[in-house]
Amino acid sequence: MRSSVACWVLAASDAGEPSSEMFCYIQSPLYISARKNVALRCCLKGEDRIVLKDVSYWRSCGRQILDKVSLTVEAGEIAMLVGRNGCGKSTLMKIVRGLLEPTLGSVQLSKPCVFVDQDPDRQIVMPTVGGDVKMFLKLPRGTPEEVANRKAVECLELVGLKPAEKYLAQGSFRLSGGERQRVVVASALASNPKVLLMDEVTGSMDAENRSELVSNMRRIVTRSQVATLW
Repeated sequence: MRSSVACWVLAASDAGEPSSEMFCYIQSPLYISARKNVALRCCLKGEDRIVLKDVSYWRSCGRQILDKVSLTVEAGEIAMLVGRNGCGKSTLMKIVRGLLEPTLGSVQLSKPCVFVDQDPDRQIVMPTVGGDVKMFLKLPRGTPEEVANRKAVECLELVGLKPAEKYLAQGSFRLSGGERQRVVVASALASNPKVLLMDEVTGSMDAENRSELVSNMRRIVTRSQVATLW
């Protein structure tokens, strides 16, 4: 099994030149045609990965934000994007999620795909931690509660929330920001994604928790062979 971490640095010049090294994801497989204003849904059969090819984007005012961005993230890899504010990271993420159409280029994604937002309060929907994680488990109808709880505990342990049994009944919004973010990641992993996009998920964590989550994610990605964009 492959395991690697790639760090791509996006740098926009003071003159506002478009970025040309970037990448990203969405909740369903997406192919965006090189022809402007044409979007077709499709699946990468037999391949779990994220593929961006020559993605360019101009604003309506004529300013170019992205210039031929290309990236491939294979199963079991984490690609990390680093860049200062205004270099085009958010624009590219919106394109991959289908919120913006590129002027040129294509995006291909395996499914199922899961998105983790930088603000956990946007994605926590249940009053308890256990309820939130179990909602995303793909279990047959009629699965005993103890089986669902055991699966939820496994997901919580993956992201470093231990002892996980203690967290199951806790109120989601009684946790710290960093703990809530881990709950969101655990819920995302519960759905067994092939592609995972994580949007600045460590922003609400201190240095120690941030380092721990990154280490945990490297192990998770290696074991589950998820193509991950961070």
